[in-house]
Amino acid sequence: MAAKTAATAGPIEPGFPLGPKTGLWLTVIGVLIVVLAFTQFDKREAMIRQHIDGEWFRRSLLEDNLAHWLAAAPTENGFFRSALDRQWRPDAEQVGTLVSQSRLLFVLAAGYELTGQAAYLEAVRKGAGFLVEKFR
Repeated sequence: MAAKTAATAGPIEPGFPLGPKTGLWLTVIGVLIVVLAFTQFDKREAMIRQHIDGEWFRRSLLEDNLAHWLAAAPTENGFFRSALDRQWRPDAEQVGTLVSQSRLLFVLAAGYELTGQAAYLEAVRKGAGFLVEKFR
């Protein structure tokens, strides 16, 4: 008795019949899964908001990070010093990469967005000018 080959084998039979109601039930099940996932997401987000002090993070960002970057990073020509020690003092040797300059441009733009202080905007303008001029 010869074995059937792929060319002579018949159509593949599904493991269960796919009738018109099956598609409807699969859609209903999919919608339920999505609804449950979003419900769980909302519960997790509410729990996170209950335990995280957003104002503390905002103050920390403004006082412990952005203010130090604004004081230490910008130079007169728009170059951003990114190599700093633990006391926020610039290292003697600085290397400017596209990534380091772009990141600090973003950080100082966020500082301006959060504070509205002109010093951040001035640093962003000079930094963007330096980026366009030196990193073509």
